[in-house]
Amino acid sequence: MASASASVCGSNKGEEWVLSHRDVVLIRSDLAILRGPCFINDRIIAFYFAHLSAGLHNDDLLLLPPFIPYLLSNLPDPDSIAAVAHPLRLASRRLVLLHVNDNPDASVAEGGSHWTLLVLDSATRPSAPRFVHHDSLRGMPNLPIAAHLADALRPLLQCDSGTVALVQGHTPRQTNSYDCGVYVMAIARAICA
Repeated sequence: MASASASVCGSNKGEEWVLSHRDVVLIRSDLAILRGPCFINDRIIAFYFAHLSAGLHNDDLLLLPPFIPYLLSNLPDPDSIAAVAHPLRLASRRLVLLHVNDNPDASVAEGGSHWTLLVLDSATRPSAPRFVHHDSLRGMPNLPIAAHLADALRPLLQCDSGTVALVQGHTPRQTNSYDCGVYVMAIARAICA
């Protein structure tokens, strides 16, 4: 959501690496973003998720970097989705945290203007997993995109009731047009706590 008070800050062409954690690298322009007010990019979210993952001591909770859910939602057929998702063992996890981004064009890196969080929740009722969507903007503009990702993943999940529901999670509302990435990271932290 573009606004006069926030912008997509920085450039990343040929910039030096300033920080890395696991397989995620932050560059100088990412640090400028953190000084804000700016939209949080996928590298910052991936870095934070890698940080949260490092503190986990079991395989029940999986935090995926932003490119994996985006890839899964843009693959052309169920066989391709299954091939990418199989090593993730989604059905065996209690919780899987997936980013949702409204970038309509997979050929545009760092496109889109809104982040939300889709949680595959098998913890509350293991026989009937569900997707819980957290959107910090009123009107839930990313719901159709989250529903598309859930639809792509449903065939990979075992469910005694026959369907894996998609519900809206209770989510705090952001008060500006650019903090959606911060809300995604805060919600993920609360879930991991």
